[in-house]
Amino acid sequence: MLAEFGRRLRETFSDEGVVFRKGGEEFSMIMAGDPPDILLRLEKFRRRMESEPFAFIKRPNTCSIGVTIFEPSDLAGRMSRFDDLSAEAQQAERRAKAEGRNCIRLPCTAESDCLLRNGELERAAIDARLGLAAGVRGNTDILADALTEILVSELAGRSLAYSLNTPVDVARRFGLRFGSREQAKGPLEAQIPLESWAAAVARAFLRATFRSGRPLTPDSLLSFRVNELAEGAKLLLDVAEGAITHQIPIADGLKLESSGPSTVSIGRPWFSSSIVPASGISRWDDGSTDAGNASLIPVLLLPIGDAAIVLAKQERDRVADIVEIDDRPVAGGGLPDFWQSNLARVIGACLRNPNISTIIVVGNARNAAATLDKLQLDDNGWAAQAYDLQRRLSISLDKLQAFRERNIQVVRVQELTVLKLHEEIRNAIERLVPNVRPGAAINLEAEAQYRRLPLAQPPEAGRLLISDGLRTTTMAYAYPQAINLLRSSNAPPQTEATQRRFREFPTFKLVLTNPFVETVPDYWKSEPKILEDYFDRNFVKETGLFGRPLLAVEAGQDSLHEKALAATVEALKENRPTRRVLLPVHSASQFDQPLGLCAIQIMPRRREGRWNLDFQWIWRTVEALVGFPFSVYGSISWSTRFFDEVESRMQMIAPAVPLQRGELTYLALSFHMFLDAGDREIARAIVQDASH
Repeated sequence: MLAEFGRRLRETFSDEGVVFRKGGEEFSMIMAGDPPDILLRLEKFRRRMESEPFAFIKRPNTCSIGVTIFEPSDLAGRMSRFDDLSAEAQQAERRAKAEGRNCIRLPCTAESDCLLRNGELERAAIDARLGLAAGVRGNTDILADALTEILVSELAGRSLAYSLNTPVDVARRFGLRFGSREQAKGPLEAQIPLESWAAAVARAFLRATFRSGRPLTPDSLLSFRVNELAEGAKLLLDVAEGAITHQIPIADGLKLESSGPSTVSIGRPWFSSSIVPASGISRWDDGSTDAGNASLIPVLLLPIGDAAIVLAKQERDRVADIVEIDDRPVAGGGLPDFWQSNLARVIGACLRNPNISTIIVVGNARNAAATLDKLQLDDNGWAAQAYDLQRRLSISLDKLQAFRERNIQVVRVQELTVLKLHEEIRNAIERLVPNVRPGAAINLEAEAQYRRLPLAQPPEAGRLLISDGLRTTTMAYAYPQAINLLRSSNAPPQTEATQRRFREFPTFKLVLTNPFVETVPDYWKSEPKILEDYFDRNFVKETGLFGRPLLAVEAGQDSLHEKALAATVEALKENRPTRRVLLPVHSASQFDQPLGLCAIQIMPRRREGRWNLDFQWIWRTVEALVGFPFSVYGSISWSTRFFDEVESRMQMIAPAVPLQRGELTYLALSFHMFLDAGDREIARAIVQDASH
């Protein structure tokens, strides 16, 4: 254990300085670098420890980390007193252990001096870097914006009572100094004018409002004031809601050379650009008005395809949320739009944020047609499909109805230009009615935790082993078992280019002993036509994704399909049960394609005096919820047709040879499932259906 931990530590940090074992199970490092950058690297290492198993114990093992920071100008003096330096780091380490372990702490003289919690550390390090860079350039507005992002994360979805001390805590965390000409002290301290900090906090509250509907409401009035106290001044943000005014501390203990900022009325935050008063802040600022700082817009963007995703992400800081609804890459697997996952994520985003009033679809709507059809059902269509949607999305009827009653408008933007997107956003804003109070936020993911199924270990016969794989009878049984194996795996999650997290088996082997009986899993039984269309389009047609290489006839040569038929019949005639007929299914231009079919093997096997025709299918990267059932259905359907053709030929030339359908082995070179809340809930529903 010690050797492997030491190796990990050395591999990660030896480029930054000195790494050594101090004794027992304690290790030390002396590093030179930018403190926020070092904090970020330490947090990444801590996350690796809690997720990556150790070879010896076959599970992860956490670590507690203490950090002390000193200025380069102090280097000679501090290193000469190494015992003092080491004692500070040990104090921080003891604090990390006392506060729950598996975290990073700095040495603190008071409880309020250091509030770096596990999940915040990475963000804090990144934003601290932005703040320090801003301080060097003298541009304090950039620092205010960086801190605003932290406050948004702190405030969104929280109650107002929780939020009262958050701005003060953030100020302490970064050692902010206000209204003073003194230079900032220490590597994580920065100086910022009080007015800039007040504006940053106001923007944070406005953004938190659009993210979650809390802590502000549409008719809230914001203003600043300074209270002169015996121990110093305190800057407050007043949030007036009717007769009640909440006083939120922004900074306290100030030593002001003057009275600081005068009382400033900001106004209500929910005005559109056409009606914003002189004291108000617009929802949207495209540069054409002097309405003040732009706040977030209650719009949900649904980009389709890479170009649309790039365009949508340019607006990430302005819109309420973004949900990508691509139709799965046609070039690799020819799969249909998995509307179940898309729709679950869209509904979840809208319920989390009661302010969302418009959904803007960006890109080619045909590539997510099934998802958009469900979003735009009329009342009769919605009523007819509500119970099926409940089962397929694993979202309760009352939550589906809450989404439906919002009457959220869906707008399509096919012209992928910033100008066109801004035009539709502006139209959405102009349709808003000022001072309409939103409903309550609903977090489906949080609710799902209370009804999560226990994850029972698979039986020994179905356990995933390198030498065997998942072995069962039909696809109806295999589908929920495979998904349960994947979702209950302790394999660390990964992140793809679009930032969607997923869990993967590097290889996945499935053996179906009676594959031709039930070819459609329960979850897909109401949509067999989609499976049939997938098989017909991709395998049967000569122009199909897999039909093209299998059925193509070139230069007078027989097709691969015909050659495989002839070779299989020959093996049966000659009584050669070791024969394997291999069909490589790819073209020269697609040899590195990450998705799709690699090869098919036809294997005549003699068991108990009868010939069995076994099949083995090798696929590249397979997504579990939709790619898996469709590719297996295609494999079984093609194998059925091929067997019928072989049997027909054998009846003509050797009718006495007994022949029956055998087993089907399915091998995915990568088997993965996305970890979005919608996908996880659908996986839960599939497993739950199978357990009834």
